[in-house]
Amino acid sequence: MIAEYKREANKSYLMITVDSGRDSGYQIPMLLQNRIPGILPVHVQTVNGIRSLCYEVTSYEAFTKRYEAEQMTREAVFQFLTAISSLLEEMDRYLLNGNCVVLDPEYIFMARTRWELDSAIHRRKKRHRMD
Repeated sequence: MIAEYKREANKSYLMITVDSGRDSGYQIPMLLQNRIPGILPVHVQTVNGIRSLCYEVTSYEAFTKRYEAEQMTREAVFQFLTAISSLLEEMDRYLLNGNCVVLDPEYIFMARTRWELDSAIHRRKKRHRMD
């Protein structure tokens, strides 16, 4: 997964490159056509044949930034886990693969005005076990 931040006019985006060798099926169109609670607003941008998912992060604060100077309280941990559970339930409603949620703290964002968690989604490559 290749991710970078981009600033355009007065908006900030998390750009995640889509693996061109893999077909995302219906998941990307589903993300584009629906505002799914728990998933950042997204659009697709293609530049020089490279497709990227562009998640708008303008009004959000990165999870790592929020908790870099302070520890999470028990209530915050509970809210975090509840938000992830709610996200996975919403994804089920839209038949999206829960394994695509990027749970890396760098790519989890929180609304600045309320306790709400939003994250990015990226199709991960399957890992094969070697026995």
